[in-house]
Amino acid sequence: MGYWKRASERALSIDAERKTEAEQRKLVDQVRDALWHSADDQELRERLRLILSERGDSGADK
Repeated sequence: MGYWKRASERALSIDAERKTEAEQRKLVDQVRDALWHSADDQELRERLRLILSERGDSGADK
């Protein structure tokens, strides 16, 4: 029984790591797009603020 529990825990851990990596890649892609497509600093700030607010990160309202 212990083997299956450890195997299940490891599988859940791997899934969590993959999800985190996918979220990080998505964030990097969003920031890269914001940098690439912003015409000026103001537009860049607005795009980055939108990315943060969509993620629910603190500091988005500053």
